[in-house]
Amino acid sequence: MTRPGLDGGNVAIADVSGRIDYVQPGGSTLADRGVYTQESLRAEYLQRTDPNAFRAELEAGYIKGILEEAPSVITLNMRAASAMMNEFIARAYPFRQEANRNYARVAFSLAACDEDPFSEDDFERGDSALLGRGAAEPLLGLPLFRRPRKDAA
Repeated sequence: MTRPGLDGGNVAIADVSGRIDYVQPGGSTLADRGVYTQESLRAEYLQRTDPNAFRAELEAGYIKGILEEAPSVITLNMRAASAMMNEFIARAYPFRQEANRNYARVAFSLAACDEDPFSEDDFERGDSALLGRGAAEPLLGLPLFRRPRKDAA
């Protein structure tokens, strides 16, 4: 997030934030948590497979503009990776006073030096036709994720 700077209108960083989602069988999915939607998957698929059609739909207003909301920043990625490992350890070797269920998601802000945990109960679980399917091809039912064929020689 950026805001006007105090020195003549330059842009400054207002916050650096991240999120750790711990998903597990029987719990809410990333879709239930709003991390992605069918529309965002379709837009990303179209952007990769047919950039001209993507631009046309974007200009026509059929697709909302896709901004880079999660740029790669090594220090932020390392902070998130460390937090994820701590979440794994908390589940493998329980050390919290509270149930791990209360830490389905942890959002953090480096500017505010703050962490906010979210419980599994904070997310409404939807029905998923893909739940329990295992390793199906193509992944998520999207042709983009189809494995390349090996030519029979």
